[in-house]
Amino acid sequence: MTADMKAKRLLQLLENLVNVLEEETLLLRAPRSVELGPVVRKKQELLAEYELYLQELAQTPHFFQALTDDMRTNLKTLSERFQNAALENEKRLSLATRSSQMIADRIKEEAKKAMGTTVKGYGSTGGYSKGTEKRTAPIAVNQTL
Repeated sequence: MTADMKAKRLLQLLENLVNVLEEETLLLRAPRSVELGPVVRKKQELLAEYELYLQELAQTPHFFQALTDDMRTNLKTLSERFQNAALENEKRLSLATRSSQMIADRIKEEAKKAMGTTVKGYGSTGGYSKGTEKRTAPIAVNQTL
């Protein structure tokens, strides 16, 4: 495979990776988990393929020196796009992670509050309880959370 062909493959991999990162970033702005799963899997596949290809290229002596000026310019431009997309993606992932943690913490707090109270009525054995049993904390998650 010539240096030009290798560079074209590298550019295609980078282009695909940038597109997937940008798609994931958009989905993270308004999370729809059904749509996010396949995009994350595709991103992981592309990242693995990209890393392997970079390792192959590292074994190719003088690969970058053999590229034309146009190919170097294209590679530099696409690398910058990749860097920007990766940074934006990282920010969105971090925000989503923090939001998820805040929701989980809120649920945990409410469950602790509910578990600490006693309830009069029928107990777990079916008989009447005088309020000495701790109640369980049913949790319902909805869009208002």
